[in-house]
Amino acid sequence: MNLLEILDLRADLDWQEQGSFIMAAFSSGGLPYQVQLQGIHLPVKELAGKDIRELSFLRLDKEGDSPYSVSSDSQDPFAVYSIVVNGVLELIESGTVKIDGLFFSSEDRHATNDRNKISKPRLYASMASRIAKKTGWKLYEARHRRSTEFLLVAENLTIYSPDFVDIAESMRLPIPTVNT
Repeated sequence: MNLLEILDLRADLDWQEQGSFIMAAFSSGGLPYQVQLQGIHLPVKELAGKDIRELSFLRLDKEGDSPYSVSSDSQDPFAVYSIVVNGVLELIESGTVKIDGLFFSSEDRHATNDRNKISKPRLYASMASRIAKKTGWKLYEARHRRSTEFLLVAENLTIYSPDFVDIAESMRLPIPTVNT
């Protein structure tokens, strides 16, 4: 399977609302996964009253619990990420749920300079860029010592926060590292 075929992988996600969560289950490579969008509050005044959702996805065990994260050790992390991105894009584009933005973060516990090893932050950065490009949303990023946070907001919103850098505005500037 080539890269373009992988990026186009989809699953028929049946999104269900449960409290502050919107969730869907799918399988990839014979393993069960769950993607969740949970309503969150970020301490950014421009987002007050907006529906910002934290995106997370996990591999489930046989009992339906979610003790496993999707990592470079998964059978095919690219397929899982593709299904998640395409599923979230379809949900946003369907208009069945009004979402003003997405937030997610990646922690690279095993940082490496090995170009052959899959980097979670690089995969997440690709996910964020793909969602921003398809939706027209603005992409903001906050880099920390071992993690990166991504915030995507509807195009009519502008964030003024020292923590988040507007990626489109700073393509030629180095992104500052926030010490945490």
